[in-house]
Amino acid sequence: MELLNPAEQASKQALAEMFAAINQNRSFCLEAGAGAGKTYSLIEALKYLIKNKAKQLLKRNQRIACITFTNVAKNEINARIDNHPAVFSETIHAFSWNLLKGFQKEMISYIPDLNERRKERIDEIGGLTNQKVSYDLGYPKVTEEEVTLHHNDVIQLMCHFLTHKKF
Repeated sequence: MELLNPAEQASKQALAEMFAAINQNRSFCLEAGAGAGKTYSLIEALKYLIKNKAKQLLKRNQRIACITFTNVAKNEINARIDNHPAVFSETIHAFSWNLLKGFQKEMISYIPDLNERRKERIDEIGGLTNQKVSYDLGYPKVTEEEVTLHHNDVIQLMCHFLTHKKF
């Protein structure tokens, strides 16, 4: 019989509870401090899903959304799951922008409410009309041709649009 220390026992139990939630199609939240193994657990969950559901998902043209906060985490996850095609791993900002970028007109109407300084700049150029909304490096800018979004704007827009049924 293998003797586990308390940390190993807790890890084993957390993984078992996570796999049970996956099997029952339930959501779960994994909270832990720095260095406690959150990324390890996430990768184990993805490997479990790949092993048990990847064929079904790909057949239905579906993918697992794995949303991280940093590119470092995204790259680590992709490397550890061998860039499996059943997993779409992206940062929260890039994931959100991928969903938002097709809603140009809707974003233009909401952008003045995002930031008071930007609203002043919008007023200086005569308002927003048909500017293209873009997000690249997170540097905000407003011109007569384009509005570029800050990182925080993308998250704020995503939260706003998630409250709309059609979105």
